[in-house]
Amino acid sequence: MADRSRSRRRATETKQLLVDAGVETLLEEGLGSGAEGLTFKRVYDRLEQTKDIRLTNASVIGRAFQTQEAFQAEVLATIAASDSQDFHELSEILLNEVLVRADLSTTESRWRCVSDLCRITGTVMLDTLRSSPVWRVWIGIWALAGSGQPTEEKLRLKDALLASYESIMRDTTGLYSAVLDFLGFRVRAPLTMAQGAAAIQALAEGSALRDLVDEQAMRHIRLPTGADGEPEEWTIFGMGLHTLIRQFIEPDPDWSPPAGPDR
Repeated sequence: MADRSRSRRRATETKQLLVDAGVETLLEEGLGSGAEGLTFKRVYDRLEQTKDIRLTNASVIGRAFQTQEAFQAEVLATIAASDSQDFHELSEILLNEVLVRADLSTTESRWRCVSDLCRITGTVMLDTLRSSPVWRVWIGIWALAGSGQPTEEKLRLKDALLASYESIMRDTTGLYSAVLDFLGFRVRAPLTMAQGAAAIQALAEGSALRDLVDEQAMRHIRLPTGADGEPEEWTIFGMGLHTLIRQFIEPDPDWSPPAGPDR
């Protein structure tokens, strides 16, 4: 009984080692046309070089994984379901660059802050997703899951992607709600915050994909949106986000400015 328990524990530990190494490999090298290149041998070599851990097919196949294909599917599903740090980083930037110095004295100044948020968010999100190895692989998995005929592996990837979306939605709806509450806005009925968050996420993904191959078309747009009509630099994403937000929100008639020494 004890031997069987130790054997299961070793198999679980080996499985986690392999999956972690597989994820690291894909994030470094990219997905390419799929996970076929992510072989046991490549991962064994990586573990031996980086952790001085030696594995063989005899210690893995039939124990940690039944097949190499099952291992590849596990790695893809792990990345597909992973949480994104992009929006956590974005919230810190919005707080430090816009919200701490927001002028809440008038409705016009609050709308001005919304404009600043959209403009800055447009650039930050494109920069963040463009430089994110996780997002690049994640969007490749998204394409794999949606292409061709449905298979058991693709359905598993879709479930993992949905789990990731649900996590992102929880984070973003909380962030967006807090920002609206702070600035004195609310979502226009019958729209919902969840719908707004989904629309922003879709707009960000589509814009970032285009930005990867056609950056010039997506950025460096000068518009007279600054104080007294001064030109400011926008992205296509930021412009689309601003238009979207203006349709989704309205001033909250019951709002009062937050109390504080600087308010």
